[in-house]
Amino acid sequence: QTPARLSTVNVARIVFQPIPEQFAANIPDDVRGVLLKSGDFVEGKFQSFTEGVISVNSTLFGRREYGILDVLVLQLDKIKEPPAVADFIAELEDGSRYHLRACRLEKDRLEFDDPTVGRFKVQPQELIELKRISAKE
Repeated sequence: QTPARLSTVNVARIVFQPIPEQFAANIPDDVRGVLLKSGDFVEGKFQSFTEGVISVNSTLFGRREYGILDVLVLQLDKIKEPPAVADFIAELEDGSRYHLRACRLEKDRLEFDDPTVGRFKVQPQELIELKRISAKE
């Protein structure tokens, strides 16, 4: 059963639909808001997501509501650098990106250890890219 409330404290971006290549540059890494399927980015602070409607409070437009089918991305916070304890970045086919302390193959699954999320497993075919973070200075 899906919980009624989810914490977004460690979430910077939620991708609801695949982002067309031509719109990827429209999402600023340091601004809150929504990227609409039209390609427009509307700056604003996330208020709620209820019954398929995302509410955003924009200083320019005031409170706005967008249907989930009209939103590609919800940018909740600034995209930050990986935590110092992370050695890898894993990108999954659903657009999720994790900063991992470790990853290993366990039977037919990949086990990830993310310092924020904890340990979890994914199917190998879900992994798009796994790259080592360069040595820390």
